Amino acid sequence: MKTLIASVRMHLGTVFAVGTALCLALLFATILINAVWRYTAGGSLVWGEEAAIYLMIYGVMIGCAKAYLEDRHVRFSIGIDALPDRFRHIGLLLVDLLVTVIGVGLSWSGYAFMIKRGSIDSPGMGVPMAVFQSAMVLGGVLLALSAVVQLIFRLTHRNDNLSTATELIPDQGVTS
Repeated sequence: MKTLIASVRMHLGTVFAVGTALCLALLFATILINAVWRYTAGGSLVWGEEAAIYLMIYGVMIGCAKAYLEDRHVRFSIGIDALPDRFRHIGLLLVDLLVTVIGVGLSWSGYAFMIKRGSIDSPGMGVPMAVFQSAMVLGGVLLALSAVVQLIFRLTHRNDNLSTATELIPDQGVTS
């Protein structure tokens, strides 16, 4: 079970990294093309700025899931780091459960927002806003998935004396 969850965690991290990188590459290309066109031809892509914003939102949502999966997210750990190892482990498990609930809530609220306002067409691209608003749904699902995988990882590796879950990320040379 340990190797299975470690493998799932590693492959999910790779998928999330590719998704984030793709969003950022497309974001960069869109901004670059728009800037070059603006300063050389005097015009710009009508949809360029809007596309860049939505690519950034998707990239952030996918990147948040990757950061949580690898336990490399921003957090206030002063309280949990002061706890003895046993209680620290329990605290991290509780955080994983809470983040799972938050991910489901984010996904649910994104879905509700998408249902109410998703039929409106975007001004620059002319496509339904649901395409872009689904980023919250995707982000919530991916965050909840990351938290569940992280929870299982912590449970299966609880006797390995890891200070953080990043210590067993294969192929990345991470040794916190």
